[in-house]
Amino acid sequence: MTRDTPIVTVTDELLEQARELQQTRNAGEYANPKSVNKNPTQDHMIGAIGELIIADWFGEGVDWEAKYGDDGIDLTHDTGGEIGEITIDVKTTKYSSGSMVMPQTAADEIKTSEEKQKPTIYILVRRKSGDKYGIAGWDFADSFLDPSTLCPMLNGSSGQNHKLGADDLYNLQTPKSELEMCQLQQAGDSQFTGDRAGADPTTAKKSGVS
Repeated sequence: MTRDTPIVTVTDELLEQARELQQTRNAGEYANPKSVNKNPTQDHMIGAIGELIIADWFGEGVDWEAKYGDDGIDLTHDTGGEIGEITIDVKTTKYSSGSMVMPQTAADEIKTSEEKQKPTIYILVRRKSGDKYGIAGWDFADSFLDPSTLCPMLNGSSGQNHKLGADDLYNLQTPKSELEMCQLQQAGDSQFTGDRAGADPTTAKKSGVS
């Protein structure tokens, strides 16, 4: 049996918060003049939506400081289990079947820079259609940034990306009740905290694996 992944509906309230968040972080002097995105405002919006979805999922707050980019960490969450407090970086894609991707140059900066921090885990959020977003799964930073995940860039550019598909990721634990701002439509069935948090990623079950 293939496991389902959580799908959430983004409400008008969350959408407005995402708009305010991206405007605060990327307005004026905080915009990246070197951005090669065809629509950087749209990309920032989608990123903010994904971050707010995960923040609401775990009942945490987001950083509203006006700045471009971040220090490599979006959220901090206390699992309440043996693993204790973890740090999270949310990766959001506008592609419904998109993968978790990071350029090797960005990964190298996280590994070597004093300004960037390596999170405990990365979480992938994908826009499915309209106001529907799927929480595709998560993996440990050390696993995602391992050289074994490198592959050529799809656009033909020089360099490589770290890349993990949704089937390579661990599912999130499904909450017992509806999210305050995101209504749960479809629930995954694997656990994130407790025994999952201490699991060996080479042996634990992942999304899409029966």
